[in-house]
Parts: sequence; C-alpha cells; structure tokens
Amino acid sequence: MRRLLIVSAALLLAQLIAIPGLAQQADSAKPKDAAPQKGVEGRWAGTVQTPNGDIEVTMSFKKEKDGYTGTTTGPQGELPLKEVKVDGEKVTAQLEIENPQGKVVIKYDFTLKDDALKGKGKVDVGGQNFDFDISLKRAAEK
Repeated sequence: MRRLLIVSAALLLAQLIAIPGLAQQADSAKPKDAAPQKGVEGRWAGTVQTPNGDIEVTMSFKKEKDGYTGTTTGPQGELPLKEVKVDGEKVTAQLEIENPQGKVVIKYDFTLKDDALKGKGKVDVGGQNFDFDISLKRAAEK
C-alpha cells in the first residue's frame, strides 16, 4: 500500500511539474480564433488522465530544419521536450525531469488526427513504468 502511494505521488509530481499555472489554463483550453492547421506545429492544450483526476497540460511543437522541437509549460516555466519525432500521424516525445530522488522520464506517444493529439504517456519512476492517457487539442498561440 505504501509503495502504491509513493508511486502515485511520484506520477502526480511528474505531471504537476509539466502543467501550466491555473491562470494560464482558462484562456488556453479552448481555441478562440485558431485557424485549422495541418501537422503538429503549434500550441496544444488538454488533459492528462491520472488516478488522482485529470490534470491540464499544454505543449508546443516547432518544425526545425532537421526535425522537430517541443516544450511543455509548467510551474517552473517552459521545459524542453526531447527526441520529438513525427512520422505521418505518429508523434513521439520525451520529457526528463531532475528531482532529488533522481531523473523522472516521461515518454509520450500520440496520434495526430485533424486538430487533436491523443495518446499515451509512460512515466519511468525508479525503473517502474506507469501509463496514463493524454488528450490535446490545437490551441491559439499566446
């Protein structure tokens, strides 16, 4: 039971680090004037489903000459996504967060369809993996 509580707390901590402040969420959750776009480039807002309830998240992706870069915004500001790869409608990315207990790695696997990115995340906490669902929609740029 204690182990489950520690793992749940670690998963929640990892997601809390990667979420925007509550003040930013109200305007970003629903695009007002976002023109339909193709591809993953741009700003995305949505939710991560955890055992402790849904958590609001935002991510941004940018096309660079050799590939893609990305960020997610949280209480510590923008955090870079690593290993962003786009292959047709498949999008993958990774977030690494250093904390006093070591590195927490979150791997994202999305499917892009129209203005929606849906998929799974996997958190590696001390060698143990935990999965969660994530759903994002294209959002207006800030």
